[in-house]
Amino acid sequence: MRHVIHYGLPKTLEGYYQQTGRAGRDGLQSRATLLWNRGDGVTLSRIAQMGHADGNDDEDSRKRQAHVAGLTSQMQAFTESRSCRRRALLDYFGEHWSAPCTWERNERALMLLLLLHLLTH
Repeated sequence: MRHVIHYGLPKTLEGYYQQTGRAGRDGLQSRATLLWNRGDGVTLSRIAQMGHADGNDDEDSRKRQAHVAGLTSQMQAFTESRSCRRRALLDYFGEHWSAPCTWERNERALMLLLLLHLLTH
């Protein structure tokens, strides 16, 4: 697989890492593109709050909601970071990246997101 595209904020760094790792497993150059907006975090937060909507307000429900809220905040911080995402992701898992980072805020990706939005709305 040469290119993995996420259209929306992944739920966890672990899931994002696993999914983007599918690109380039054969050792050839590949890309991972993440297209998201801040509304994705709001959506994930609402999903986390659904435990209260069903009247389930016990300790386990509150812990689960706090855990999901933490994961959502973590993903938002990761995606909003202006530093090298590859380095940040590998650091999270205790790995290190010393080579120059090729992360860039890709204007073409932003235009693609706009085009997708216009085509679907």
